[in-house]
Amino acid sequence: MAEKDSNNSINIETSAEKRPDEFAEAANQVGEADPTAQADPAEPAGQADTAAQPNSSDPAAQANQPLLTFSTQAIEPWILPAQRAWATNSIIVINVLIFIAMVIDGGFTAIIRPDAELLVKWQLDWGPLTLDGEPWRLLTSTFIHIGFIHLACNMVVLSRIGTSCELLYGKTKYVIIYLLSGMAASVVSLMFHADNGSAGASGAICGLIGAYAGFIMLHQKEIEPRIFTQSMKQIAVYLAVCVVFGASMRADHAAHFGGVIAGLAIGAAMAPINNIDRTFRLRDALGVLALSLFIVGVFMLEQAGTFDRSGNLAISKASNAYHRDNDLRKAIELIESPEAAQNESAFANQIRASLYLEANQIKKAKPAVEKLLEEEPDDMTALQLAMEIAFIDRNYQKTVEITDKALEQDDSPERLAYFAFTNYLASRRLGVENSDEELKSIKQKLSDKSWAYKVASFLDGTMSESDFKEAAQDNDQKTETNFYTGMVNLFDGKRAEAKERFEWVIKNGPREFIEYHYAVRELQDLQ
Repeated sequence: MAEKDSNNSINIETSAEKRPDEFAEAANQVGEADPTAQADPAEPAGQADTAAQPNSSDPAAQANQPLLTFSTQAIEPWILPAQRAWATNSIIVINVLIFIAMVIDGGFTAIIRPDAELLVKWQLDWGPLTLDGEPWRLLTSTFIHIGFIHLACNMVVLSRIGTSCELLYGKTKYVIIYLLSGMAASVVSLMFHADNGSAGASGAICGLIGAYAGFIMLHQKEIEPRIFTQSMKQIAVYLAVCVVFGASMRADHAAHFGGVIAGLAIGAAMAPINNIDRTFRLRDALGVLALSLFIVGVFMLEQAGTFDRSGNLAISKASNAYHRDNDLRKAIELIESPEAAQNESAFANQIRASLYLEANQIKKAKPAVEKLLEEEPDDMTALQLAMEIAFIDRNYQKTVEITDKALEQDDSPERLAYFAFTNYLASRRLGVENSDEELKSIKQKLSDKSWAYKVASFLDGTMSESDFKEAAQDNDQKTETNFYTGMVNLFDGKRAEAKERFEWVIKNGPREFIEYHYAVRELQDLQ
């Protein structure tokens, strides 16, 4: 892509809709050529000023003219077709509208940095989901962005390189190059780090940079050496921006690399051969087919775990099987697979402990959570899992120790409240005096309007059972109401009433709730 120069111009005749005489007219609108200027005698034919070239409406004459004609007017390639680059403009509008919708959905903070949950909801390219039944994320992820700066930078570059490529290739081929390059970038990204999320148009944009480079190199003989050098320098600048700016934003360079290579390959295959021919020919179809087969082939290898040396993908699939597909049996099979078994990371042990807890396989859950605590002793999720397993295993002394440690952490009062609730239950079982001490302490930090405050009030005796039941508004709150009412009934020796409460929790409560897990064990003891 040439840099703007007040003494020289680039007049590119590549659009099927614009004839050579129309381009000459556009050039004259930017600035009149010096009538005394003469072409360099040594200048090759076809590189003289376009003002000296005769206009012709004869298609054969147009087709025989050089594909790129460079005049001495200062017209950069993106100026001429700007008003006609509807494909580029449409892609930009789609990206902006999707970002606005995502911000509306996720709130003001999404303008700066959307959270992971929002990005996954809006179809982020994340291996555990993309490779496990949601392949459309390869494409949808290229239209979402991680913050306004990410969006703005990509759209500025797209408006420049995209307009040039749309002029060179025509709208149909341009859109094909953009979409396939974006998908190729996504699939290459998964090859290197399937367990990380990836989003943004930069992979597709790098594909356009590759296609532009492929076009310039393919027609090097028709381009003045100075212009060729300028264009290649401009391409280098774009790529440098991707690398340097991307380094500060934790950019996905694997996607950038995949996009450039894919764009270079398909761009060379689909490059027009003359001024008026923009038809989709066999060579173009073969280029599209080859890149499509590459995308599908690599994707299938990734699904088979070929590049998953760490076993993270197998662990994530096990998590998906339970949390997304509600198939605990399949989740346990996957977590015990050879691929998953080799992974002893904190992430793997967290998923492993969670699934065994859901399956009530406490003996298998205990070693997983012990390894997790060794690696991340202050992690609140690890402490919660350890607390649940200790309580269900009837190790109340250890339960108290774990909850005491958790209550020392700097976390939200609402989350800490549930450690305090379990601390209270374990202390009551141990017969500890002032068993509600931690309960009263956390209660002081809670808003009196919060649900956790109402639970604490019931447990410390300042709210009646009838008022507690009346306060529950939804199924989640009713689940907690029935469990904690059942526990108080149990402490008071009302076993039949407690059994009824626990049965309600198991029948109606969310399986991921702490209270659900506790109710299962309490009911086992009662029966």
